[in-house]
Amino acid sequence: DRKVNSAITITTMIYLIMFPYISYKLMRKFREILRWPEYRKKFGSMYTNLELLKVESIVYVLLFLGRRLIFAYQIVFCSGFVVGQIAINIYSTSIMLQYLVSVQPMRGRIFNWIQIFNEFVLLILAGSLFMFTDFVQEASYRYDFGYFFLGFIAFNVAVNLAVMVYCAIMDAIKAFKKW
Repeated sequence: DRKVNSAITITTMIYLIMFPYISYKLMRKFREILRWPEYRKKFGSMYTNLELLKVESIVYVLLFLGRRLIFAYQIVFCSGFVVGQIAINIYSTSIMLQYLVSVQPMRGRIFNWIQIFNEFVLLILAGSLFMFTDFVQEASYRYDFGYFFLGFIAFNVAVNLAVMVYCAIMDAIKAFKKW
């Protein structure tokens, strides 16, 4: 019974580690057949808002899934090492931000801008998580800083909502002009 559980655990771990890379390879391989409507209907959501003319854009999926794997890994294996978790989050967000700024993998300037904005906000918030650790001895400081933290999250949500409304209005105007 213990050997079966160990085998299942190891197999699952190998699969989870390989999943981002396999997804990247499959997306790169089948990128050319996106012209086919039946393929696009089944798998097109994996390529949503990606600039498909740039091969480097598909790396976004590898980084996105890889970062999710890192988040899951640190929850399971680094639960007692909060400072390490924060450092890993800062590092992975920095890598994603650097990639987004240099490659700009999204279709359209506004989608690239909002992704960069979101990663920048995440980097600021991840860096400020140290304020909630034992580095800040006074609990009232942590409590007060929580308002700033929540306000910054609310600002991010408001900007994203504004961009969504703007895009919806622009799409409606385009549709109205075609009509």
